Order: sequence, then structure tokens, then C-alpha cells
Amino acid sequence: MKDKMRVLYLPVNKFAKIIEVDIKSDRLKALQNLVSNRGEKSLIELVSIEQGVFAVVNEEGLINGSTLNRAIYDEYGNMITIAGGNAFLCGDNGYELIDIPSEVVDKYLSKYYYPEIFIRNEEGKILPIKYIPENK
Repeated sequence: MKDKMRVLYLPVNKFAKIIEVDIKSDRLKALQNLVSNRGEKSLIELVSIEQGVFAVVNEEGLINGSTLNRAIYDEYGNMITIAGGNAFLCGDNGYELIDIPSEVVDKYLSKYYYPEIFIRNEEGKILPIKYIPENK
């Protein structure tokens, strides 16, 4: 078993980046800590965005007052959800979460690089707007 897992980290109000997460001692706790906003033990939700790639978000991020972070899209460009709080992208091999596949890193780094704010238009639709954060 590997000691580290490579993910595309999507922190609130900051640029996305590739990081390695230490998963040697407690894999689940390490992944929960990545989506935790205030040090609380967070439940994780897996959102399938394409075959073998998941967005991992804080399951309660949309209802616990977490800052809205980024819209999460499926492989066809449809918005699936909005990540409330920190999130990350990783791979899946059918029975566990694994490193984000190398062949999709550039695609998703480009897609999720900028943090987003959200507005509601006149029809009530929620629209994400990318921005450059002050503290990058």
C-alpha cells in the first residue's frame, strides 16, 4: 500500500494545485481532513465526474455554512453540484480511491484552477464566476 496519494486540491479562495496526501497511518482521516473547513471531522461525498475520476467534497458543505468553492461538472459539462468548502479530485480503481490519473491532470487543473463565486441570475439559475484570489 502506498504512503501518499496524489490529488488535485481545490482549496476555497485559492488556486487549485496538485498535492500529495500522507495516507499511511489513516487513509480516511487524511481524506476527511482535506475537505474539512474548520478542523471538524468531515463526512466525504464522492461525486463521479468521469470514468475513474471522482470529486471528493464535504458532504455537509452546502448546509453547514461553508464557503461555496467551485461548481463540479460531469464529463459532458453539466453542473452536478457545488463544493461547499475545500474539495479534491482523485482517481478510482473500482475498489478504492487512488492518485488522480496523470492523463487527466492538465484537463482538470485547467478547468478547476480558479476559485469561483456564485450569483443567481434573473431566471433563478446559479452561475459560477471564476476570479483571481488575493492570497493565492
